[in-house]
Amino acid sequence: MKKAGCTFINYGIESMNDLILKNMKKGLTTELIIKGVEATVKSGISPGLNIIFGNIGENKETLNKGLSFY
Repeated sequence: MKKAGCTFINYGIESMNDLILKNMKKGLTTELIIKGVEATVKSGISPGLNIIFGNIGENKETLNKGLSFY
């Protein structure tokens, strides 16, 4: 993608908490998110991250985890 001119990928990760991701039926884990973002950066493409706050089970701790990853 980088060779084709891609400079930015926007990911809808929604949360950095495995339980919240499971409740949302995202089919992702925080481990997969981290690997994907690292691979994006390594390839020279800038990642964007969309995180949604207020999902069922969210609390101050889960919100801060998402913010700190961002």
